[in-house]
Amino acid sequence: MNLGFSQEMMGGTIQDQVRAYQEIAAGRPVRGEMLQVPVPTLYDPSQAPAGKHTAVVWQYAPYSVAPDGPEGWKKLRDEYAEHVMDLWRVYAPNMTKDKILAMAIHDPTDTVRDNDNLVNGVDVVGDMTPDQMGYFRPFAGWSNYRSPVEGLYMCGGSTHPGGGVHAGGGHNAATVIVEDFKLKKWWDQES
Repeated sequence: MNLGFSQEMMGGTIQDQVRAYQEIAAGRPVRGEMLQVPVPTLYDPSQAPAGKHTAVVWQYAPYSVAPDGPEGWKKLRDEYAEHVMDLWRVYAPNMTKDKILAMAIHDPTDTVRDNDNLVNGVDVVGDMTPDQMGYFRPFAGWSNYRSPVEGLYMCGGSTHPGGGVHAGGGHNAATVIVEDFKLKKWWDQES
Protein backbone atom coordinates (compact mmCIF):
# COMPACT_ATOMS: atom_id res chain seq x y z
CA MET A 1 0.00 0.00 0.00
CA ASN A 2 1.54 3.32 -1.02
CA LEU A 3 1.22 5.85 1.79
CA GLY A 4 2.24 8.78 -0.38
CA PHE A 5 5.40 9.79 1.47
CA SER A 6 8.15 7.46 0.35
CA GLN A 7 7.03 4.63 2.57
CA GLU A 8 5.54 1.25 1.95
CA MET A 9 3.84 -0.96 4.51
CA MET A 10 3.56 -4.65 3.94
CA GLY A 11 1.45 -6.74 6.23
CA GLY A 12 -0.73 -9.34 4.57
CA THR A 13 -4.37 -9.53 5.56
CA ILE A 14 -6.16 -7.95 8.52
CA GLN A 15 -6.15 -11.39 10.14
CA ASP A 16 -2.36 -11.54 9.70
CA GLN A 17 -2.01 -8.19 11.42
CA VAL A 18 -4.32 -9.22 14.30
CA ARG A 19 -2.23 -12.38 14.72
CA ALA A 20 0.94 -10.25 14.71
CA TYR A 21 -0.40 -8.01 17.49
CA GLN A 22 -1.27 -11.15 19.47
CA GLU A 23 2.30 -12.39 19.04
CA ILE A 24 3.65 -9.04 20.26
CA ALA A 25 1.33 -9.12 23.31
CA ALA A 26 2.65 -12.60 24.12
CA GLY A 27 6.26 -11.36 23.91
CA ARG A 28 7.05 -13.11 20.65
CA PRO A 29 8.73 -11.20 17.83
CA VAL A 30 6.47 -11.16 14.81
CA ARG A 31 7.36 -13.77 12.21
CA GLY A 32 4.80 -12.53 9.71
CA GLU A 33 4.91 -9.23 7.92
CA MET A 34 4.20 -5.84 9.41
CA LEU A 35 7.01 -4.03 7.66
CA GLN A 36 7.26 -0.34 7.04
CA VAL A 37 10.00 0.79 4.68
CA PRO A 38 10.58 4.56 4.48
CA VAL A 39 13.13 5.63 1.86
CA PRO A 40 14.11 9.21 2.82
CA THR A 41 16.59 9.62 -0.03
CA LEU A 42 13.72 9.73 -2.51
CA TYR A 43 13.21 13.28 -1.20
CA ASP A 44 16.63 14.08 0.24
CA PRO A 45 19.38 12.47 -1.86
CA SER A 46 22.06 14.09 0.32
CA GLN A 47 21.59 11.26 2.85
CA ALA A 48 23.47 8.75 0.67
CA PRO A 49 26.24 8.63 -1.93
CA ALA A 50 25.16 9.60 -5.45
CA GLY A 51 22.98 6.91 -7.00
CA LYS A 52 22.46 5.15 -3.65
CA HIS A 53 19.62 5.20 -1.10
CA THR A 54 18.95 4.96 2.60
CA ALA A 55 16.02 2.98 3.95
CA VAL A 56 14.60 2.18 7.34
CA VAL A 57 13.25 -1.36 7.40
CA TRP A 58 10.91 -1.25 10.36
CA GLN A 59 8.94 -4.09 11.94
CA TYR A 60 6.60 -4.03 14.93
CA ALA A 61 8.10 -5.97 17.82
CA PRO A 62 7.54 -6.52 21.54
CA TYR A 63 9.66 -4.63 24.05
CA SER A 64 9.72 -7.59 26.41
CA VAL A 65 10.67 -10.89 24.78
CA ALA A 66 9.34 -14.04 26.45
CA PRO A 67 10.74 -15.55 28.62
CA ASP A 68 13.72 -13.20 29.18
CA GLY A 69 12.03 -9.79 29.15
CA PRO A 70 13.77 -6.86 27.45
CA GLU A 71 17.15 -8.57 27.95
CA GLY A 72 16.00 -11.21 25.46
CA TRP A 73 16.86 -8.81 22.63
CA LYS A 74 20.58 -9.29 23.30
CA LYS A 75 20.30 -12.90 22.12
CA LEU A 76 17.71 -12.28 19.42
CA ARG A 77 18.55 -9.02 17.69
CA ASP A 78 20.95 -10.18 14.95
CA GLU A 79 18.88 -13.21 13.97
CA TYR A 80 15.67 -11.14 13.99
CA ALA A 81 17.27 -8.39 11.88
CA GLU A 82 18.15 -11.03 9.28
CA HIS A 83 14.57 -12.32 9.41
CA VAL A 84 13.23 -8.79 8.79
CA MET A 85 15.64 -8.32 5.88
CA ASP A 86 14.44 -11.65 4.43
CA LEU A 87 10.84 -10.38 4.65
CA TRP A 88 11.82 -7.21 2.80
CA ARG A 89 13.60 -9.25 0.12
CA VAL A 90 10.26 -10.83 -0.76
CA TYR A 91 9.36 -7.38 -2.15
CA ALA A 92 12.88 -6.24 -3.07
CA PRO A 93 14.80 -9.37 -4.15
CA ASN A 94 17.68 -7.21 -5.36
CA MET A 95 18.51 -6.22 -1.74
CA THR A 96 21.29 -8.73 -1.44
CA LYS A 97 23.97 -8.38 1.25
CA ASP A 98 26.56 -7.16 -1.26
CA LYS A 99 24.39 -4.13 -2.05
CA ILE A 100 24.07 -2.98 1.56
CA LEU A 101 26.90 -0.55 2.32
CA ALA A 102 26.08 -0.22 6.02
CA MET A 103 23.40 -1.34 8.45
CA ALA A 104 22.51 -0.48 12.04
CA ILE A 105 20.24 -2.75 14.08
CA HIS A 106 17.93 -0.95 16.47
CA ASP A 107 15.62 -2.95 18.76
CA PRO A 108 12.96 -1.63 21.19
CA THR A 109 15.45 -1.48 24.08
CA ASP A 110 17.61 0.90 22.01
CA THR A 111 14.58 3.12 21.47
CA VAL A 112 14.06 3.43 25.23
CA ARG A 113 17.76 3.97 25.84
CA ASP A 114 17.83 6.78 23.24
CA ASN A 115 14.71 8.52 24.58
CA ASP A 116 13.14 7.51 27.88
CA ASN A 117 9.87 9.23 26.87
CA LEU A 118 9.28 6.40 24.40
CA VAL A 119 8.05 3.93 27.01
CA ASN A 120 8.62 0.26 26.13
CA GLY A 121 10.19 1.26 22.84
CA VAL A 122 6.96 2.58 21.36
CA ASP A 123 8.23 5.37 19.14
CA VAL A 124 4.83 6.87 18.32
CA VAL A 125 4.01 8.25 21.82
CA GLY A 126 1.57 5.59 22.99
CA ASP A 127 0.49 2.36 21.39
CA MET A 128 -1.16 2.58 17.99
CA THR A 129 -3.91 0.17 18.95
CA PRO A 130 -7.65 0.78 18.47
CA ASP A 131 -8.03 1.98 22.07
CA GLN A 132 -5.34 4.65 21.45
CA MET A 133 -6.48 6.03 18.09
CA GLY A 134 -8.97 8.59 16.78
CA TYR A 135 -11.46 9.60 19.47
CA PHE A 136 -9.34 7.83 22.10
CA ARG A 137 -6.10 9.75 21.41
CA PRO A 138 -4.78 11.06 23.77
CA PHE A 139 -7.82 9.75 25.70
CA ALA A 140 -11.59 9.62 25.30
CA GLY A 141 -13.22 13.04 25.49
CA TRP A 142 -10.10 15.07 24.72
CA SER A 143 -9.42 14.18 21.10
CA ASN A 144 -10.35 17.64 19.72
CA TYR A 145 -6.90 19.21 20.45
CA ARG A 146 -8.38 21.53 23.10
CA SER A 147 -7.11 21.01 26.64
CA PRO A 148 -9.12 21.61 29.82
CA VAL A 149 -7.25 24.95 30.14
CA GLU A 150 -8.80 27.62 27.92
CA GLY A 151 -6.36 28.73 25.22
CA LEU A 152 -4.05 25.75 25.76
CA TYR A 153 -4.03 23.20 22.94
CA MET A 154 -2.62 19.71 22.56
CA CYS A 155 -0.66 18.50 19.54
CA GLY A 156 2.15 16.15 18.67
CA GLY A 157 2.44 12.39 18.75
CA SER A 158 0.10 11.97 21.72
CA THR A 159 -2.81 13.31 19.63
CA HIS A 160 -4.51 11.92 16.54
CA PRO A 161 -3.17 10.70 14.10
CA GLY A 162 -0.26 9.69 16.36
CA GLY A 163 3.50 9.93 16.39
CA GLY A 164 5.74 10.11 13.42
CA VAL A 165 7.31 12.72 11.23
CA HIS A 166 4.18 13.68 9.35
CA ALA A 167 3.14 16.51 11.75
CA GLY A 168 -0.53 15.56 11.51
CA GLY A 169 -1.30 16.39 15.14
CA GLY A 170 0.26 19.85 14.79
CA HIS A 171 -1.63 20.54 11.57
CA ASN A 172 -4.92 19.43 13.12
CA ALA A 173 -4.33 21.48 16.28
CA ALA A 174 -3.47 24.56 14.18
CA THR A 175 -6.77 24.12 12.32
CA VAL A 176 -8.68 24.09 15.64
CA ILE A 177 -6.77 27.17 16.88
CA VAL A 178 -7.57 29.03 13.65
CA GLU A 179 -11.25 28.15 14.08
CA ASP A 180 -11.34 29.15 17.77
CA PHE A 181 -9.62 32.49 17.21
CA LYS A 182 -11.29 33.14 13.82
CA LEU A 183 -7.94 33.49 12.08
CA LYS A 184 -6.99 32.91 8.46
CA LYS A 185 -5.22 29.63 7.69
CA TRP A 186 -1.71 30.90 6.98
CA TRP A 187 -0.76 27.60 5.36
CA ASP A 188 -3.65 27.58 2.89
CA GLN A 189 -3.31 30.10 0.06
CA GLU A 190 -6.92 29.61 -1.03
CA SER A 191 -8.53 30.52 2.33
